[in-house]
Amino acid sequence: MQIIQIRFETLIAFGVNWIPTKRRTIEGIENNVIVPNVAFVPELGTNLFSIVAATEAGMTVSFIDNQVSIHKENSLVFIGERAGRTLYHLQASPKNQNNMDAMDIGEALPDENIPFAIHIQAPVIDEFAPDEVDDNNNDVQMAAHNDPLAEDAFAQDALLIGEHPAEATGIEAELPQQIIPPENAPCLRRSTRNPKYTKKMKLYKGLPSSDDDEDANLDMALSAIMLDHDPSKPFTPLSVLTIEPYIPISYKDATTCPESTLWKAAMEDEFQSLMGKHTWRIVQLPAERKAIKAKWVLDYKPGYKDVEPRYKARLVACGYAQLFGVDYLDTYAPVVKHYSIRLVLAIVALKDLEMIQLDIKTAFLYGELEEELYLQQPEGYVIPGKENWVCRLLKPLYGLKQASRCWYSKFDDAILQLNFKRCLYDPCVYYRTSPGGEYTILVIYVDDGLVCSNMPGVLTDIVEFLRTHFKVRSLNANRFVGLDITRDRPNRKLFISQPDFIRNILKRYNMHECNPVSIPANPNHRLVPSMSPTSDEERHEMSRIPYRECIGSLMYLMGMTRADIALAVNQASAYVQDPGREHWKGVKQILAYLAKTIHHGICYGGNPNAALLGFTDADFAADLKSRKSTTGVVFLYNGGPVSWGSRRQRATALSTTDAEFYAASEGARESIWIKSLLLELGIDVGQVLIRCDSKCAISLIHDGEHHQRTKHIDVKYFYVRDQQDLGNIAVTHLPGKDQPADMFTKPLPRPAFEKFRELIGIQSAME
Repeated sequence: MQIIQIRFETLIAFGVNWIPTKRRTIEGIENNVIVPNVAFVPELGTNLFSIVAATEAGMTVSFIDNQVSIHKENSLVFIGERAGRTLYHLQASPKNQNNMDAMDIGEALPDENIPFAIHIQAPVIDEFAPDEVDDNNNDVQMAAHNDPLAEDAFAQDALLIGEHPAEATGIEAELPQQIIPPENAPCLRRSTRNPKYTKKMKLYKGLPSSDDDEDANLDMALSAIMLDHDPSKPFTPLSVLTIEPYIPISYKDATTCPESTLWKAAMEDEFQSLMGKHTWRIVQLPAERKAIKAKWVLDYKPGYKDVEPRYKARLVACGYAQLFGVDYLDTYAPVVKHYSIRLVLAIVALKDLEMIQLDIKTAFLYGELEEELYLQQPEGYVIPGKENWVCRLLKPLYGLKQASRCWYSKFDDAILQLNFKRCLYDPCVYYRTSPGGEYTILVIYVDDGLVCSNMPGVLTDIVEFLRTHFKVRSLNANRFVGLDITRDRPNRKLFISQPDFIRNILKRYNMHECNPVSIPANPNHRLVPSMSPTSDEERHEMSRIPYRECIGSLMYLMGMTRADIALAVNQASAYVQDPGREHWKGVKQILAYLAKTIHHGICYGGNPNAALLGFTDADFAADLKSRKSTTGVVFLYNGGPVSWGSRRQRATALSTTDAEFYAASEGARESIWIKSLLLELGIDVGQVLIRCDSKCAISLIHDGEHHQRTKHIDVKYFYVRDQQDLGNIAVTHLPGKDQPADMFTKPLPRPAFEKFRELIGIQSAME
């Protein structure tokens, strides 16, 4: 096997992994027509071809039925056959046979069950084009770029190959001769050659040797990264190869791959579940109706702690074809708020409640469908002799617009039979108390539930009752909706974090080996609109960077467990429409900060003072373009944050006092919601204390005499004064040096930032 030693400073994105690139030219099937500027990625295990790049190179592409042909100057270059919705298999032959030999994978892989791709597929991937190619294939000069590609291009079915606007940096990648693994690498020395895979890999050497080879759709993608290894250093297998499981994109993929047995078993299990629920009956399609398409959606769930990994299959309806008023009416279904989840977990720590997690299998199938809908028969399960018949849906299948609403109504009816009460302030939170001292809370997030009670026997009774209505799996409450939950029962502490999610986004955006930093935003280098691109070259460069996708990932993380990055994410998200290089550097600083604090999260408990405490602050005229101020709000309960926010104020403040007044009003609204939800759950926190560092703003809240001073302020902001007069809140002064909400209004230097981060309960795992 020829292993490529890669010494790149830059990687390109493919799927969820970062794959190093190499450059090679290939030729077509006939007439030796050369296709230039092709990126050579041996670790990908699959040849990728772009229609966009082909047409830009002067080629003609013709699609007839399920066939494709590519010509250049009346010469046939490629031919292919359709293999999926956006996928074609092409036939191609490499230019230099001696350097494109079939990979002998047996010497490299410790597990013979690792799949490889043999087809030529055309998903979309952006590329960094090399400047020149040496015909002897010794050295390849690459034009490197420091940022990964934009993922939104991934969904546009185009492979962009060509000259990169950045200048060449002199980074080299070599194709060495046969590499003999070091003596301390037994997993590489051992031969685990699989004849099946070796035969398929030989297709890279030329055209298929037989019709069987040509028709074999071994649609498995290799997600392997060959990392640079110094032969003089001790060898560790992890530094050589990383394999990610491949997820088939269609029924055909799943049934032709080496792991087809596992995927077929998953689909069979799903199909039997559908039949067991009497999801449909086979009928002839009425003349005036159309049948909705059905699609298999496959996924692999990695294991964690005591949960085994699973191959999952789900049959979904393509609900985008539904017509309003004909196929559906109401679609709204509530989803539990993240604030509510954190508040319940804070109560669990406070009262030392027992917890279990519920997983309701095929949850949507328990709903009752009122509309008349027809579905095409699923692939692999078409009834012989009735190929043109359809499924008359009796249950709301996944993918239907009203499926979520039907399921929620069904679960709500069932859980209310157990004398649970639905919270008015969050309809996905239920509670139950009894004269015998029982205190139970249930949270439902679509088909995942969390049940907390002070009586262990009650948890068992609830699970057994739900099993009379649904197929329920009970699990230890170690992870819920992406939150890792760790408890210190003797000290009544509960810690939530998302280290796996952080690792994934760091790898996704090629920041897993970055130099970590101690703060998420530079206080001496604020992001401003003038940093947006000023030239077409820079704008084109930034269009290839996944700025929007990265901001989306960071916003989810910030909203779940990482209040400490709220300000930095808020500032960076203001430029998603037209980000510049400096904006992207700001996003990368957030990622570098997460790399340093990957195990940080929220800690509840360990503090006898479990009162609800709020902090509000404002940064006057922080937005240099609109001159609007920034509000920072955070509320703590049982020692940890349950609600926080950093956002630009809607009204333009005329002074610092106005800005602080607006921030206090927003804090008042949030405090009333949290107080009301806690009261529903049987916890009376009394008067909520809100700390503000502006004495002038506090004076406006307490006194109504400053009419001349406040006549320009919208009436809605006087809500804070009303709640103060009613006794629901008490706004008091706090010196600015002790104001933790300051970290939500402007970037702070490291000492102040770390001080406030600790004050609000963001810390490393169980410090």
